[in-house]
Amino acid sequence: MWVVTIAIIGFIGAWKRNRYMLLTLKCCGGVNASDWKTVPASCCASGKEGCKDPYPVGCAQATYDLVKGYFLTSGIITTLLCIVELTAVICACILAHQYKNYDKV
Repeated sequence: MWVVTIAIIGFIGAWKRNRYMLLTLKCCGGVNASDWKTVPASCCASGKEGCKDPYPVGCAQATYDLVKGYFLTSGIITTLLCIVELTAVICACILAHQYKNYDKV
């Protein structure tokens, strides 16, 4: 029973997220609107099912463009974090070396 409940909750969550993605990215279908037999309301700017002018961009391309837009930013942040970590390791090594050479009173 527990597994069925989790599966149903997961299905509902995926369905809602898919609709959210369609509305946020303003995309329709994987490649374009022709992926659907009948164009859903989430593919239309008007929000009405069966519209004549669905979003022309497919969700695969829209998702790629979204990730591509954040790729440079995340790369820069990752590089800066690596530099900070490397600096911390070097400082720790210098401190350990100085502690070893410190004369005890």
